[in-house]
Amino acid sequence: MQKKWNAFCRKIDTDTEDYGTVLRKINNFLAKPFMAVVTDNNLTEHWISSVNEWRKKEFHMAKIMEIIEKETRGKIRGELVLRKIP
Repeated sequence: MQKKWNAFCRKIDTDTEDYGTVLRKINNFLAKPFMAVVTDNNLTEHWISSVNEWRKKEFHMAKIMEIIEKETRGKIRGELVLRKIP
């Protein structure tokens, strides 16, 4: 496959990483979503392309306050249940 990869790179006239590195990057990107589907679990992380890795979603106070505002229509009554941001 390395020969075919090299031929492809020549054909598209671009300098790329070797075939093994590209396959590792593809595996790194697809493994977690694939396992989430196979195990019927939610994917609780998101892809950070600048560092090529999956990371846990972070909550930001402004987004939390927006959810509270929306859920209570501006009036806080009783107990609030915060849901994860999709």
